[in-house]
Amino acid sequence: MDENTARMEGIKVLNEYNTCGQVVEPTTMSFADFPDHWIVNDFVASLTEITVINYRKKISVSKQI
Repeated sequence: MDENTARMEGIKVLNEYNTCGQVVEPTTMSFADFPDHWIVNDFVASLTEITVINYRKKISVSKQI
């Protein structure tokens, strides 16, 4: 690979790096409300019922502290 080709490949890889990922919209959700949102929207479908119950218990305790 010659220098020019290597430079072009480097630019291509850098561009892919700089444009990957997710754009996140700002929110007014508090940090205290996030765990509940996290369980409902991200994990309820993939976790067993007992795991969700145990997570909710831990979240409830952490909110009391």
